[in-house]
Amino acid sequence: MKLFRNLSLRNKITAIIVSTVLLVLTIGFSINLYTEANSIKERMLAEKILTTKIVGNYTVADLTFSNKESALEALSYLKRDESVINAHLYDAQNNHFVSLYQNNHSHKFELDINNSWYEFEKEELHVIEPIYLDDTRMGSLYLHASTTDYLKNVQNRIKYFVGLLIALIFVSFMVAGKLSSIVTSPILSLANAARNFTRDKKYQLNLKAQYEDETGRLVNAFNDMFSQITNREKERDQAIKQLKDNEENLKLILNNMVDGVITTDEDGLIITINKAAEIMFGYSAEEITGKSIKKLIPGTRESGEENYLEHYLKTKQLRFIGIGREIEAKRKNQSSFSMRLSISELPQDAKNKRRFIASCQDLTQLKLQEEQLRRTQKMDALGKLTGGIAHDYNNMLGVITGYAELLEEELETQPKLIQYAQAIHQAGHRGAKLTRKLLSFSKQSASESEQIILNDLLLEEQHMLEKTLTVRIKLVFDLDENLWPVWLDSSDMTDVILNMCINAMHAIEGNGQLTITTQNETLNTLDAQLLNLAAGDYIVLSITDTGCGMDTQTREKIFDPFFSTKGSEGTGLGLSQAYGFVKNSGGDINVYSEPKHGTRFVLYFPRYTKKESNDEQHKKTTSTEGLNGNETILVVDDEPALIELSSALLTQQGYQVFSAENGLQALMVLEKENIDLLLSDVIMPEMNGYELASAVQEKYPHIKIQLASGFTDDRYADKIDSALQKNLLRKPFNSQELFQKIRELLG
Repeated sequence: MKLFRNLSLRNKITAIIVSTVLLVLTIGFSINLYTEANSIKERMLAEKILTTKIVGNYTVADLTFSNKESALEALSYLKRDESVINAHLYDAQNNHFVSLYQNNHSHKFELDINNSWYEFEKEELHVIEPIYLDDTRMGSLYLHASTTDYLKNVQNRIKYFVGLLIALIFVSFMVAGKLSSIVTSPILSLANAARNFTRDKKYQLNLKAQYEDETGRLVNAFNDMFSQITNREKERDQAIKQLKDNEENLKLILNNMVDGVITTDEDGLIITINKAAEIMFGYSAEEITGKSIKKLIPGTRESGEENYLEHYLKTKQLRFIGIGREIEAKRKNQSSFSMRLSISELPQDAKNKRRFIASCQDLTQLKLQEEQLRRTQKMDALGKLTGGIAHDYNNMLGVITGYAELLEEELETQPKLIQYAQAIHQAGHRGAKLTRKLLSFSKQSASESEQIILNDLLLEEQHMLEKTLTVRIKLVFDLDENLWPVWLDSSDMTDVILNMCINAMHAIEGNGQLTITTQNETLNTLDAQLLNLAAGDYIVLSITDTGCGMDTQTREKIFDPFFSTKGSEGTGLGLSQAYGFVKNSGGDINVYSEPKHGTRFVLYFPRYTKKESNDEQHKKTTSTEGLNGNETILVVDDEPALIELSSALLTQQGYQVFSAENGLQALMVLEKENIDLLLSDVIMPEMNGYELASAVQEKYPHIKIQLASGFTDDRYADKIDSALQKNLLRKPFNSQELFQKIRELLG
């Protein structure tokens, strides 16, 4: 160090420049080398993890069906990678399944293969990745690879950096000598001038800059120093004022932010809190300032929320702050809510104390929206599945009921056989009702509401309910004799009652009793508000069982789609369907239950006061006589059995019938024959009924059109006459409905 002090300024500058360059290059190359080495290592690790996941995904089916040969073939993909030493596949019970290179079985059996894991050991890499199907773990794949290539790459980078460092040091030495000469010459001149300035006491001496560089500016700075002092004082005052204005603007911005913003010191004490945070947590700024952040975010040691600031201060790892973490927070009223917390570090205060700023987003509404979306997607998927099977199922039911009708007519003289035909017809009719219920539940078919008396419906279904409940459960009816009418879909209402009775049966262990009660009830304004209904007259249906009852947590979820207390035996759709039906009917459903004290469901339906018109009554009592004809009808359907059935029924009524199995064949028939009416299915391949109807209306406007379908499909509603949609004949239909529709169109 003494030798350095005695060196000339030029040599000092040269030494400093060379030393600095050497230090910077050494540090820079070391960092670069370290980064490169880590990058190579991370790339290798990422490649092996990705390879493990890909190969693991290929073996999902093999693990599922225990196909070892196919699994080994999937593992053979790893032979393309020369660094792979061996690989071992385990099933969901951690039993060894298959191996690649079995003679080199060097994996560690004591490792936990249930979770993702990797380890670099000397010149080898070990990777374990679980294999999942959806959320179910199907097994694990262990990969053992060599890191020799990685070490060679690192060594090559070291040689390259050392050579480059030596070359750059030599260049820096040459440049430093030249630069030091340029820098020191003006400084020596300035030093001589300064010595003369102090020696001669000429304080008003006006120095002249030799160069227009930093030394020249230094000379000018001496001359301007005193004149600038006054100006700087003025600038300082202006800066202070500007700083205060900025603080006020910042405070205004923070108080108008949607998210809560909280600042704390390194001890977790709250410094400031904005208006949104006050509303979110229920504390005023005066109440919470100076208190610990743990009052708002209690956290737990297991989740790491309690000591996140301490962890960051000790480790400097950004994973403890700066990212949005979903945590549980607590309001002033001690209620908890989900919150997304993001933290960033602020500059230190005047006392060199570290500060932090936290952004808080209340996730309550977001959670509700996500849950609502999830339920909607489930119901949409169910609707698509139901609509997909409705067409074929209704076609089969149409064949069954149609031929059953023909059998009834042919077997009029054989009473016993006609009973069999009637039973077949009734079964087909029940199947059609079931299809309509499914389509109604999936929103692809409109409900067929009518005026009914609940007592009549219950008495009709009493025998079926008793059989369903079995002899161990006594069914008791307590029905109001003067019950008001309601406007409901009787089929949907039957489903609701049956579902609730089945639920009650499962809830009753051993012998028990199920009581169904009906009564009229008039709700005043106060009572209606308590039940979330409008004031007025209601019919009350009560279903009470002596089962095991429900706790509060179960009661809150029983109307959720897919929630079931029956495990894998239940679908979780019965009560959600009942809830939707009652709500759509303008009523409400309440449940009262306690564990070991049974359950009582109370359903409210508004009283129906509108009377049927004379036209409606006449329509219901109109005779089916006079439905014969001699016109020409074209029947179009992709189901041959339905074509044969419809043709037989229409021919029996005197009509001349032509048939086609698709829309293109139908158009060919229309070109050759004089057709009076087109009877077409809606769902057909190549050209559907809507498209066929549109083509016929354009080319043959005189032809009457009757469409038939098992479910409503509105994709082509804008391309056809609204009258066709309104007059749609729903499958499966009986012969009288078909004849009535045809005579109404033909006149």
